[in-house]
Amino acid sequence: RDAWHYDPHGGWYADYRPIKKIGIDETVIIQSLGNGFIGSRDRSLYLFNILNRAVGKIDFEYMKMVNRQGCTLPAKTWKKSVAYFKKTGEWTNVTTGHASNADVVVTQPDRGDHGRYALCVGTAKRGLAPCMPTWCSPISNETNAYWEVQLAATPAEVTKSARQKASEYISQACHLFTELDPQDPAYQPLESLLAKADEEFYLGNLDESANNMELSHWAKATRAYTRAQVRALQVIQALHQTPEKPEDFGVQRN
Repeated sequence: RDAWHYDPHGGWYADYRPIKKIGIDETVIIQSLGNGFIGSRDRSLYLFNILNRAVGKIDFEYMKMVNRQGCTLPAKTWKKSVAYFKKTGEWTNVTTGHASNADVVVTQPDRGDHGRYALCVGTAKRGLAPCMPTWCSPISNETNAYWEVQLAATPAEVTKSARQKASEYISQACHLFTELDPQDPAYQPLESLLAKADEEFYLGNLDESANNMELSHWAKATRAYTRAQVRALQVIQALHQTPEKPEDFGVQRN
């Protein structure tokens, strides 16, 4: 019990103890859990600090930004960073955005039918570092882009909102892409993503035009539009910098 502590903003955490044994037994499990709680505390502290200094200014886009902030390595190389962690149990500025994010979700509830829901597969920004070397599991084919739907009153309205958002993203992506030099190394990969966005958008239109629109049809169309959103957003994010820091939202650092 003496090895455990409580932080009012970070929750429970344990003293760091290097794991010197190999194998899975009670001691190794307890030490691993204790070390893991340190990272949990640090992520909770990050959330408290970044939200506390933005009270009154927190909105949907701010919450998206919160998980785009990544950890930095404690040393110049991965090998030295791991050695530092094994010795001290510390990383650097641990955040909720890190390489093990499987899905990142932002919601904005509403008493009516204008709520919003956004989901990103993988990290909310490409290439984020892990929050500790023992916890690093990147997601295969992660998208690093939030698709979004409106939490509307009917399935048809949910689909309509997804279609509108996809249309907006595709238009913006096309505009940015026309300004890209065809000789740029990114030209062909981004052209392929735009083609995929158009293809998915077309699939959604096919489903939406079906005669018997059951719930499954609306769901299939919505999924096509959200996939179109993601491919278009990947182009936009490659060609246009989105707000990344609290200061970009008018929030000053402590």
